[in-house]
Amino acid sequence: MRFRQCSIGGVKYEEKDNKLFPIGQVHTGYDCSCLTEELKEFFIALALCHTAQANELSQDEDIPDGCHLPTAFYNSKLYKYQASSPDEKALCEVSSRFGIIFKGKVNDFMELEVCGKLE
Repeated sequence: MRFRQCSIGGVKYEEKDNKLFPIGQVHTGYDCSCLTEELKEFFIALALCHTAQANELSQDEDIPDGCHLPTAFYNSKLYKYQASSPDEKALCEVSSRFGIIFKGKVNDFMELEVCGKLE
């Protein structure tokens, strides 16, 4: 399953080529380097509100579909997500494509990397 569209603050967006485009508007699109605070908060919510498990990919593993990093975050590690629902997996993957990376749980806390910074 792949993330296609969302509605944030009353504006409908669609994802194309790893950018978010407001539907019906002429726009160059938002990528991970230019997310508004509202878009960033949306992807943080997606990265936190699920029951998926994150597994760091080893260097010799193939990169799964939907799992890659924006060029701005190539120092970050890649994660493979396992979830009981393909919807939850897709939400984790899309948030990571926009620089909000769910890294797993540590001592009952969820660990996120937000635009290159651990939170």
